[in-house]
Amino acid sequence: MGIIIRQSFKSTLLSYTGIIIGMINVLWLMPQFFSPEQIGLFRLLQDIPILVASFMQFGAANVADRFFPKFKTEDGKHNGFLFLLLVYPFLGYLLFLLSYWLFQADIVAVYKGKSPLFTDYMAYLVPLSLFTMYSSIFETYARIHMRIVVPTFVREIILRILFVLLIAGYALQFYDFGFTIILYVLSYACALALLVVYTISTMQFYLKPQLEFLDKTLVKNIFAFVAFIVPGTAGSLIASKIDTLIIGAELGLAEIAIYNLAFFVGSIVDMPKRALSQISLPIISNAWARNDLSEIDTIYKKSAINQALLGALIFLMIWLNVDTLLALVPKHEIYAQGKYVILFIALGRLADMATGVNSEIIITSVYYRFNLISMMVLSVLTVITNLIFIKQYGINGVAFAALLTVCIFNAMKMIFLWLRLGIQPYSWSMVKLLGIILGVLLLFYFWPQQEQTLWISMIMIAIRSLVIAVLFISSVYLLKISEDFNHTLKNLTSIIKTFKAESKK
Repeated sequence: MGIIIRQSFKSTLLSYTGIIIGMINVLWLMPQFFSPEQIGLFRLLQDIPILVASFMQFGAANVADRFFPKFKTEDGKHNGFLFLLLVYPFLGYLLFLLSYWLFQADIVAVYKGKSPLFTDYMAYLVPLSLFTMYSSIFETYARIHMRIVVPTFVREIILRILFVLLIAGYALQFYDFGFTIILYVLSYACALALLVVYTISTMQFYLKPQLEFLDKTLVKNIFAFVAFIVPGTAGSLIASKIDTLIIGAELGLAEIAIYNLAFFVGSIVDMPKRALSQISLPIISNAWARNDLSEIDTIYKKSAINQALLGALIFLMIWLNVDTLLALVPKHEIYAQGKYVILFIALGRLADMATGVNSEIIITSVYYRFNLISMMVLSVLTVITNLIFIKQYGINGVAFAALLTVCIFNAMKMIFLWLRLGIQPYSWSMVKLLGIILGVLLLFYFWPQQEQTLWISMIMIAIRSLVIAVLFISSVYLLKISEDFNHTLKNLTSIIKTFKAESKK
């Protein structure tokens, strides 16, 4: 368990560092030196390969997580598992190449009107999809060997730093935009090369196939698992990436740029969710092993209130500073159009957090197949709502569609758990928390946000955020919204007092 904790802590630290670098890129560097159309192109060249690569893998990452223990051997050869992990997805890549060749003209027809710049650089999707797919594969191979720090460092830090250098070179006019895109593609090739070198240097890079190990039962089980997992994965990815594809086709690359920046800001709300979910997952699994539904119900309620209060604090600090924050963005008159995208995305993330660890409970239960159904419903609903609302409300409609689908998706899971297991995530603490949120919003409604100089704006954001935090945290503490929160706050206060006392000696 020690290595898991250390690796998870280091990986989380790197992820948050990457978010800070990403924030600098998205909020300041890119708007300063690239046009909205160019930024929109970068977003499509990032999202489409992720979507395509996930389809091309045919669930290879999930297969690795599920079946690697059956292949694992002490000599590190693992019955040719790495060979299968590399060859199997390549068949999917060949299928992608065929599809790209057959439908290239149709894709151009869809995007040529609103996003002509994308059609000029569309060919780069071919290498980018390959690099993205195999980077994911090598990350998976490292993860099943309990080595997640270096892959996280490459993905979250190296790639983002390379992008900063790429922007710097373009800003200093060392090369034109066309060469910038080439360097962008090469940065992903570099990341893949680093992962390959890391794999060779730390894990046995054994590529000889051992097909005799694949008996009929094992092959049957793998294919049955793939048939189940791929539709669910596809549904999740479609739901998460379809927005930019539709915006590019219907509105253009400039609108993608505005949406991308606003989406990034709104998504900050659920930063604490990943860590809390990872902590809860093994505990829920153990509770299911003991058939302890009472503990699962307790975890469900605690996760909902704890995630909600952390998300609410971040939401309040973002939304009550939103005008001042957007004024700091270069060409802010363009990107301020995404203000309500921030609101809808942030509310969607907050609503997701407020429903607790419902997905984790379902996935680890005997009802895990419901996850497939709900993911497929989510993907269909996302496409339909995007197409409906984008026509009338543009990017605000797309963001509202995201909020609506998240609420429906989580409502489905909540109702399912309530009907099947008789558990639900809410208590009176959630009502009191809602009252605190509304009270803080009402109070700060009368605190005007005016466009100021850079430093004054930053100071105002800091002051406003500090006041919000003090009011919110003290209210949560006094009203005893969360036992865990109050306990943590008391421990933190005790540590600070002890440190002060020791420093005086």
